[in-house]
Amino acid sequence: MRKLTLIVVLLAGLLSAARAQESRTHADFRGEGVRFKQSCEDFSLKAVPGCAQLLFTDHPLHIAVGSIAPQNGLGAGAAYVGHWTPNELWRTSWDADAIASDNGSWRAGFYYKAIHTPI
Repeated sequence: MRKLTLIVVLLAGLLSAARAQESRTHADFRGEGVRFKQSCEDFSLKAVPGCAQLLFTDHPLHIAVGSIAPQNGLGAGAAYVGHWTPNELWRTSWDADAIASDNGSWRAGFYYKAIHTPI
């Protein structure tokens, strides 16, 4: 019974320690919030280019704009960008986006890239 109690206490400690750490996704969103506050808080004419760059190119979320298909015009939507480096041999990244135009046309896509970098 003591061994079981000890195992439960150790597992509870490990789970609480794992929960206290910030996830990679949470860190990306927190960093984007900090960058947004720095670039777009003071909305003066001088700050517009930096704020626009952040809104259209930052990660993990940004505004997506592009053409849909011939004769369907331009559309706007949202994109989510992520990356993961599991080890020194692989770097992966992905982008999921969806845009729609005012005439009802839309497109959505998921793009994944894995780069092998041998030592």
